Amino acid sequence: MAASRLALDSEDPSVGPFRESVAWRPLLRKILFGAVFVAGAIVLAVSVRSVLAHPEYVLLALIPASFALGVLRLQGDGHRVSLSLIPVVIASYLAGPAGGVLSALAASLGSDCRSRRPIYMICFNGGVFMLAGLAAAVAAAPLARHTGAQPVLLFSYGLVAAAALHATNVAPICLLMSLQERINPLKVWAERFRWMVPQTLFLGPVAAGVAVAYRDIGPYELAVMALPVIAMQLSWRQYVTHAKRSVEDLRAKNADLTGLTDRLQIANRAVSAAYQGTLEALACALDARDNEVQGHSLRVSAYSQAIAQELGILAGSPEWEAITRGALLHDVGKIGVADAVLRKPGALDEVEWSEMRRHCEIGFGILRDVEFLRPAAALVRAHHERFDGNGYPNRLKGEAIPLGARIFAVADAFDAITSDRPYRPAAPPEAALAEVLRCSGTQFDPAVVSVFERIWSRLWEQRECTGQLVGQCVPGRRAAAERRN
Repeated sequence: MAASRLALDSEDPSVGPFRESVAWRPLLRKILFGAVFVAGAIVLAVSVRSVLAHPEYVLLALIPASFALGVLRLQGDGHRVSLSLIPVVIASYLAGPAGGVLSALAASLGSDCRSRRPIYMICFNGGVFMLAGLAAAVAAAPLARHTGAQPVLLFSYGLVAAAALHATNVAPICLLMSLQERINPLKVWAERFRWMVPQTLFLGPVAAGVAVAYRDIGPYELAVMALPVIAMQLSWRQYVTHAKRSVEDLRAKNADLTGLTDRLQIANRAVSAAYQGTLEALACALDARDNEVQGHSLRVSAYSQAIAQELGILAGSPEWEAITRGALLHDVGKIGVADAVLRKPGALDEVEWSEMRRHCEIGFGILRDVEFLRPAAALVRAHHERFDGNGYPNRLKGEAIPLGARIFAVADAFDAITSDRPYRPAAPPEAALAEVLRCSGTQFDPAVVSVFERIWSRLWEQRECTGQLVGQCVPGRRAAAERRN
């Protein structure tokens, strides 16, 4: 369990151990490195003298190196795991602090032997892990004298030794990383090392059991007990290898899906633009057939969008789209009205008016059969309803009229009054506003009129973008074109 290498495995230079930030931080990092070097050298010297008196324990210092050679690198952040904790705890139990120190040093060197780290990093790792091995032996020493074959005490020894090893191993790393990244050391531990605690506490009692078996039976039992541990290491390796491969596959598939999503979005935008262009062309054709001023439906749709947004309807939402399309196609039902009635230059008689009023229901019937236009059909059906209930075809009143139709009524009246017609010239926008205000509460919804009163001047200024939607207008486009010509 070589956690001391986690902080130094980062490939990002911005979080390297000697990144310059506040002036005192590099100094504190150097002090930390120096303290670890000195402490590690002292405990190593003392441990070597002690173990020389018991040469049979030198083997215990070499076993962890083979465990550490099997270190596994997890996906992301340089996190690594190994089973080197087990021989460190075994050596601590059998040979005391000296055995724990030498075993930890062997584990650290075994893990670093295939790396390309600078020498100061290897020394730092070794120093930290030797101090962790010493802490494991010292913390659990009182229990070691009384364990015998008592399972509870033996289990407790493993837990205490493992906990002490983890705490001593991780604390300098958290402090170093907190200096590098200027965050709380406890936050560093919680985010990057807490996940190791269950693994560490699980392996401690396993190591204690192996140590007792070696003490009581000998090397043969140690070899037998090592087989499950080796199997565990191999299983971890296979699992991590499989997990890495799965992650790589998922990343590749995610990249493919992202590319496909981008292409679908482009295609959807193209389809939406084609739909919108088709609807606008149809609206212009309807205006021409009805002797309307060119662009009337487009302007009314643009005005309706602006009013809807002021009323809190989000641009691009389904309700906003329904208002946009319904306003564009409000007179689509006039396709079913005879030309003799639709294009009659004079006043209509009662029979002709009855025929003309049918266009609301005809338009509703046309749009409700087209899936993406179905939400707009309600506006088309109700666009001649009045707020006081005297409209047609269903004499709806007040809020029983769909909001889109109430918005449309104001926008349509304003554009009709401010446009030239065969039977009268266009009125000034101020006159159109006065007429809208006069009819508030009778023909028009007062709430919609109030909103329109706030924004009518802006809409009038944007009228030079005739044939464009409000959100797509570029102010001054016509003036710029005239300057170019």
